[in-house]
Amino acid sequence: MGQHWHNLSLDTTNILNPQFIFPEPDLTPFMDNKFRFFIKMYEPQILLSQSIIKRFEDISLPLELGVLFFRPYDTPDDNEVHIDIYYKDNTKLGEFAINILLQTKEQNIMRWHEITKEGHDNRSTYDVKHTKEGSPYKNWDIINSKIIDQCTMNNQKFTLVNTAVPHSIGQHQHPRWCLSLRPHKSWTVRFEEAAETYFKDLII
Repeated sequence: MGQHWHNLSLDTTNILNPQFIFPEPDLTPFMDNKFRFFIKMYEPQILLSQSIIKRFEDISLPLELGVLFFRPYDTPDDNEVHIDIYYKDNTKLGEFAINILLQTKEQNIMRWHEITKEGHDNRSTYDVKHTKEGSPYKNWDIINSKIIDQCTMNNQKFTLVNTAVPHSIGQHQHPRWCLSLRPHKSWTVRFEEAAETYFKDLII
């Protein structure tokens, strides 16, 4: 199946716009999801420093979005796995993202899954959902999958991750912000191609 992540040697200092203020997370549960989490999408200029924006322009990957994910303390493992979908066009997948944790010293595990035959056949486990921010995802029950890869994310390095393969986030004890950068080409260029071209000289 191959590896679905790569740590990157991108500079992790001065990532955010110095004028940026973290939002107050709205943790009201929505739909039928019992887990509390918060997602907010930003234009790069609002969220990010000019240095990180320019760094991606230098490798021909101008950024379209910066996305913040928040999970509160003592969040258990996900009970679903999902793939990312383009917020402007539900027929396109989010092929890759560049993630890093913020404001926490705790590490966090990201896992990739293979959907079992039962998961593919049962329509009740294959659904398109939207967050309160309007971000679309395709979801499966985690019981209809098996783990095929995993990585550990932290606040010390950026990690290139495959978002077109079903994935989930592991348990953590402390509040956690995750920054996810989405270049314009992340909706059209496959993860493998991005790793072999744009990020070839940055992979650790």
